[in-house]
Amino acid sequence: MHPIQLNAFPSRTVEIDGDPWLYFGGTAYLGLQANANYQEILIRNIRRFGASYGASRLSNVRFPLFDEAESVLSQWTGYESALTLSSGYLACQLLCQTLEGSGHPLFALPNSHVALRTLNTRSDFNGIHHLATTLESSIRSGSTPVLLVDSIDFHGELYPDFKMLDELPMEDLILVVDDSHGLGVVGPGGRGSLQALKHLHPRELIACASLNKGLALQAGVILGQEHRTSQLRQTPFFAGASPCSPATLGTFLEALDLYETQAAVLQQRLASFSAKVDLNRYFEYNPGHAAFSIRHARDIETLSRHRILATQFDYPAQKRANLSRIVISAAHGEEDIEALAHSLEDPSD
Repeated sequence: MHPIQLNAFPSRTVEIDGDPWLYFGGTAYLGLQANANYQEILIRNIRRFGASYGASRLSNVRFPLFDEAESVLSQWTGYESALTLSSGYLACQLLCQTLEGSGHPLFALPNSHVALRTLNTRSDFNGIHHLATTLESSIRSGSTPVLLVDSIDFHGELYPDFKMLDELPMEDLILVVDDSHGLGVVGPGGRGSLQALKHLHPRELIACASLNKGLALQAGVILGQEHRTSQLRQTPFFAGASPCSPATLGTFLEALDLYETQAAVLQQRLASFSAKVDLNRYFEYNPGHAAFSIRHARDIETLSRHRILATQFDYPAQKRANLSRIVISAAHGEEDIEALAHSLEDPSD
């Protein structure tokens, strides 16, 4: 199928050649981007704070709202401190470049997101044993290495138990987790992956994330210890970057109850789907998450015959051939889940 050109946000349906299709794709996990109540909160905050704000956070004119929202973000997610930026990509790059500039060598799991990379980041590992020996060698040389991972890998290798990482020397490294696909979706109330990560006990745990997926906010965040966010706050990188819109953070503060309500609805839809479909037959997935990587190309064709649109895309840096997945959101109704399950289990296909 050729790229589909849209003129409006796709919620639970899209129109293709004049025909309505059910849409199970994207990253709007909580269904908020097209949610009328959420839009009203955002519009109200835009009227108060303006459409955007381009001045440095370190200038002499400041919004206390930034500090307030970051304090609530850290409490909500369970971290000691939070620092917001205009995007998740920028947040990850600020963190990685600062750690590298402080003398920490960077190592990334293969297939981790490109936002977690610098030009010097190593990711050429033949399995977890190779990574373990490389990290141990770095530690013996006197450095504290940084391990970069995605919390949600879409193939069930990490979240929710992160067993793949158990044999790594966690107590001697800094663990950086991109939780962009976790915030709003997994953990108690959709508050992210922290509870699942705690048993690893790294020397230091830092998360970076886009808030533009589950939480529907044009912003990024770094979550960790106060000393780390204070260090990042004083960098030229942070001083020179425009912040996210204050209206975005005002929306976050007003929408906390809505986030948790939608996260509960999403988990209901996931439970319904798992009760109707043999998930392991069709998908690779992280239990408790809303995205399901499709195992076989024939199932994409089956979905298409039933006018169900899945996400299909290609990252040039990815080695995996399979980058097709369905995504369930809180915007989907029970009848949508029933239609999706029926299309997969239809004996006529």
